Amino acid sequence: MLRPGLSFAALCEAMADPVHRAGFWYLSPLVHSVSPATMLGVLHGGVEGVVGERYPWLHELPISLDATIRPGMLFSFEPNACSGRMRVNIGGTVAVGTAGPEELNQLCCRLCKGPV
Repeated sequence: MLRPGLSFAALCEAMADPVHRAGFWYLSPLVHSVSPATMLGVLHGGVEGVVGERYPWLHELPISLDATIRPGMLFSFEPNACSGRMRVNIGGTVAVGTAGPEELNQLCCRLCKGPV
């Protein structure tokens, strides 16, 4: 999904979609820029009725979605999903190349059974 010309908002929506479709919620950005350090995805999603009433300030935190992705940008992908009091958060760093994304680390982007 990460490619030059894509809007940062569309990238954030694409990352949130499977979390919401599965019936989960998230409590930290699913993606944010590293370079330039100006783009931050939605800080939470689907928290209404879960933690939103207890933490109303979550809805007031700033986000920056109005940017277009260009070659040379660097992003930290941090997909996470919460259910009740359980949470999983994995991710990695991805550079935007002219031909598409370049994954800079693969180890923490994979879940496995047993030792690595």
